[in-house]
Amino acid sequence: MDVDVAETVRKLRDFIKAGQLQNIQRLIGPITDFKLINAIDEQFVTQSSPSTDALNFAISCQQEPVAIYLVEKSFQIDRVFQVAGAHCDQWCMEGHGPSRCPKEYSATSQAQDKGMLRLKNLLDAIHHRNYKPGTGLTEPAVENHMPHPPTQREHKPHIHRPLPMVSTTHKKEVRPADIARSIVQSHGRLYSSKTGGSLLHMSIERDQPQVYVYVFAHAGVPVNIQDVNGDTALHLAVRRKRLDLVEALVQCCADISLRNKLGQTPLDEADLIIQQFLKMFEPPGLYSALFKSRDQAFGRIFRKSWCSVETVVKGKADGKTLINLVRERSEKDNKVWKCLRMLQDNEQSSLLIHAVLQEDINMTRNILKKMKNKETLQSRFRDRKGKTLLSHAIEANNLELVQLLVENGANVNQIRVRESQEDDITLDTSLTEATVPLFFKAVHADLDPNIAKYLDNVQKKIEHTEKDCEGNTVLFRAILEDVPVSTIFWLMDTMSGSNLLDRNKNGLTAKEFAEENGRPDVVKAIDRYILQNMNLNSWIQFPIRFYRPELLNITDEQSGKTFWEKLEEEKENQNLKRVMDFAQTEKHAISLFEAAASGFLDQVKNLNDALYQDRNGYTAMIRAIVFNQLEIVNEFCISKPLLKSIPDNCNRYPLHYAYMLPREQGKQFIQLLLEKDAEAVENRMDKDGRVAAEYADLRNTVDIQQMLYDARTLDAYGKRGPPLGPWPYGASKVPPTKVRGD
Repeated sequence: MDVDVAETVRKLRDFIKAGQLQNIQRLIGPITDFKLINAIDEQFVTQSSPSTDALNFAISCQQEPVAIYLVEKSFQIDRVFQVAGAHCDQWCMEGHGPSRCPKEYSATSQAQDKGMLRLKNLLDAIHHRNYKPGTGLTEPAVENHMPHPPTQREHKPHIHRPLPMVSTTHKKEVRPADIARSIVQSHGRLYSSKTGGSLLHMSIERDQPQVYVYVFAHAGVPVNIQDVNGDTALHLAVRRKRLDLVEALVQCCADISLRNKLGQTPLDEADLIIQQFLKMFEPPGLYSALFKSRDQAFGRIFRKSWCSVETVVKGKADGKTLINLVRERSEKDNKVWKCLRMLQDNEQSSLLIHAVLQEDINMTRNILKKMKNKETLQSRFRDRKGKTLLSHAIEANNLELVQLLVENGANVNQIRVRESQEDDITLDTSLTEATVPLFFKAVHADLDPNIAKYLDNVQKKIEHTEKDCEGNTVLFRAILEDVPVSTIFWLMDTMSGSNLLDRNKNGLTAKEFAEENGRPDVVKAIDRYILQNMNLNSWIQFPIRFYRPELLNITDEQSGKTFWEKLEEEKENQNLKRVMDFAQTEKHAISLFEAAASGFLDQVKNLNDALYQDRNGYTAMIRAIVFNQLEIVNEFCISKPLLKSIPDNCNRYPLHYAYMLPREQGKQFIQLLLEKDAEAVENRMDKDGRVAAEYADLRNTVDIQQMLYDARTLDAYGKRGPPLGPWPYGASKVPPTKVRGD
């Protein structure tokens, strides 16, 4: 259907304002393409100032019948906007904490505030999946009403936090797991090729995704069938150097001791990486350990890696699953009975893990309904990457599975997972390797952006400030992963632009990081966001956070005005001078840092008028802690308690620095920082995933001593110099390592 989107939006706005429902029905009633509806909806937001969408505009115009019609036509129902002129800054966040800011509104909150009960009930029914948009229409409903990625064109940003609706009755994207299931249905689980290979052999020869192994194994395809050459599926996976398939087959009880007609086991043919992986299951392998009644070896291997209990491991037509085979043998062998106990204790968890790995939504839902203890949702399921089920669902790009796991209790806050390395063979779930916050996994160019937006709705806002081992927040990672500008706009909007002031461990802001990584599109988007979506209350944070003023030499494409000219328009505002005079503001902040480091309480009280943070990410509280100024820290806890929750560029909080100090010195700072609202800081993690208390056992290491030395001798701009205050008792005046800039 050929539709002029811009003209349709113009007419729609006029008709909504006038309450002309019939004209609206004539205008958009014939449109049944969801993508076109979505384009109209997005364009409506783009052309609105202040930002709003069609549904919220109808509610604000007191047009409930129009709003209900727009909902039925599948217009977005979960966007969140800010009240015009309002801004959620650090002081505002201190008041409402992780809860939704009172300056924000959505269609649901507006409907409730304005007493539109019919609309409110309709929105609630959709959110609870008790109603499908379009049911109440007499005209054709919108086709394919399902989550779609935002259009990739750039537009004026808006706060956009959709809670995507997923209905199993809608037309879905065909996923590899679904294709694998259809193959089993059409060929049968006992399919055999001319060379005697199974469906597993066939899928490996065709380089199919890992999920095929899980689907076929669950469907009853025997995993240890040998073809005419004596090769098992594991032999083929090893030969093709597919570590992911090797792992999946081992998890599904592939026998690593079987030899082909050349007398070779899979281990004999493996390259170095796969060989190292397989050797962790030798001797003798899970399958062989069972048949040799080696219960201790079975337990050792079983604890290393998750395994499927319902995979057919022996026979073909009358094949027996692992759990059934163990039950049968346990009646005759006491050692095998011990193996059975291990499997039974983990049977429900094993079934759930296999259901998730094969992306079987209905099976996962049914298992979760029956499970009393859902600890498996929170734990790592013993694969070589230390993943949680939720992180696997995210990597699988399966929004419906992500929603199902979260709704059943999968944790989304303060969860870190290891970076996915295809050649990682450690099978270590202790997270000693580089880790990233779970939310980072959802922000990737190849993934549905609605996964990230859904997680944002159910997680705490502070997850946006968590960092990876390079000190990058999720916004930085989005830039690095070549995520579309539309998603980066959304990330900025979600945090009202405050994440533009965050720095990574190298001291770079998001704009500098985008320039360094060759993303001119992002640089342009950041400039546009600063000019069009931030105001003086936001801009004042630039000098307070030591933002480079030259980064603000930008011009508004719409008005032709520069950033500095826009500031001139605010000349009546008393804070203008502070914003305009970066040098004076930074000088003021440096005086505060020096007073805090030196223990000058009166000066601190006089200078302590904002939450200053230098280019290292250090605050006055951090400086006071490393110089052992307890009285100063106590003053900050009283007058500026939010300082306890502001980390440095490496995401080390004041509490981390307190644990770095010698035991007797640090104890008093720890007690002071945890005296009130301890839960807000004691479990916060640094860029490496360590909470503050873990620093206690590391305080004498070179790395920790270097951190203290840096916090004492780096100036506000990150350059080495004399200490900001007198050296604390017992502190080393010599750099622990060769330091940058010395």
